[in-house]
Amino acid sequence: MVVKRIRSFTLIELLIATAIFSVVIVSVYSAFQSGVFGYRNINKAIDTYQSARLIMEQMSKDLMNCFSYSPAIETKFSGASNEVSFLTLVDSYKNDKLGRDYAFVRYNLSDGKLMRLCRTGADALKSASEIAAQEMKAGVTELAFEYIEYDDKAKSLKEPVKEWTDTKKFPAAIKITLAINGEAFTRTVFLPQS
Repeated sequence: MVVKRIRSFTLIELLIATAIFSVVIVSVYSAFQSGVFGYRNINKAIDTYQSARLIMEQMSKDLMNCFSYSPAIETKFSGASNEVSFLTLVDSYKNDKLGRDYAFVRYNLSDGKLMRLCRTGADALKSASEIAAQEMKAGVTELAFEYIEYDDKAKSLKEPVKEWTDTKKFPAAIKITLAINGEAFTRTVFLPQS
């Protein structure tokens, strides 16, 4: 009688296979986890940069459209180191048509939120208007403005100042500094009216 021997795995072979399988699973999990964390960090950075770009674009558009009624009247432009306000032209919808309307706009930082007040039409010149500022972005840690004047004699720009007090003319440019989530962004906007 011939006895057939049944082949099977030994305990040592099973332990080695389990160890190799465990190493492979841990490696795959680590790679997946790193990818998820990287994706979250990239999305956070993209959101920060996109928000800053949109905010700077809105501010630039408003500032480049600022105006005064006439040279004899005050410009209604007021600038501090952390707040700016002025008259400008903004896009508005009337009778289902896009048009331009004059507005009073103010940007400032309040409790870590970038606020934009925009009073259009008849409310633009009313300081007691009931229109409230709207939040543009939360998580803003810094909003700073510097005002640059043009020197007619030297035919060059002067050094930036932290406050604009001249009510008869506009600054030549405004340097805006914005910090969101620890990232600082700077843009200089030149005003065509100056």
